[in-house]
Amino acid sequence: MSVEFCKLCADVARDTKFLHNLEDCRPHYQKVLDYILAHPEERDELASALCGGSPRAEASIYLMQFLMETLKWPEAIAVAEARLNDGGNHFLDCEYRRLLEIYRVA
Repeated sequence: MSVEFCKLCADVARDTKFLHNLEDCRPHYQKVLDYILAHPEERDELASALCGGSPRAEASIYLMQFLMETLKWPEAIAVAEARLNDGGNHFLDCEYRRLLEIYRVA
């Protein structure tokens, strides 16, 4: 995974840390999506990092929801299903359910 992508993810995590709605986060999240779409040769590595929770490519559940509206990576389904109901955090469970709904709508 490129240093450029890792820096981009870190910047987006920093810049959206205290934002509370998607519209404010959207321009930042779009930068990550644009990078992914412009570098299809890195797809497998990026999917592994983002879906595997690599500390080098931070991805909040909200960023993943935004990205998967376009990308629909099967790796993200597997992660969401595995993390659903795995820690007693109802709020996080709701967000993983929302991620799974993105795939059911399509």
